[in-house]
Amino acid sequence: MKKTVALCLALVLVFIFIPQMPALADTAGPLDHLVITPSSVSIPAGTTQQFTASAQDSANVTVTDAQFTWTILTGSGSINDSGLFTASFDSGDCTIQVTAVKDGITVAATAVITVLAGQDGDDGIPPESDHGNKKDTPPGWSQGNKTGWGGASLPPGRNKNPIG
Repeated sequence: MKKTVALCLALVLVFIFIPQMPALADTAGPLDHLVITPSSVSIPAGTTQQFTASAQDSANVTVTDAQFTWTILTGSGSINDSGLFTASFDSGDCTIQVTAVKDGITVAATAVITVLAGQDGDDGIPPESDHGNKKDTPPGWSQGNKTGWGGASLPPGRNKNPIG
């Protein structure tokens, strides 16, 4: 009987004190590196690609509350504060960088985007705007007569660099 009472008392104490104990959290150490996803990708000209970054400590535990900054290092296109990249209509490689800062520590990671030429092989301008010529210029331009498209180099509604 004494053992039963002692066991019951022990269980009561456990249920009283355990909820008051601080949780043992898997806390991250200092910022060590970034993981950017995807690290390389090929996309058509004029399209978008979402990138994500994870700040991590040396044991690959996620570090919270790091401040991220996204930039274009090489190539053309744009990237917003959330990591959404918009490819220009120029094909080629583009390198983006994300930088994270926390507690005075700064780390960076890069990703490479290969921007593919458009469907017609002419830097993202769709075939329906070609008007039958391979250089996507108005009829007569090759002879110096720049009257098509109001003197513009692209058809109406098309902008060589839509971002900016």
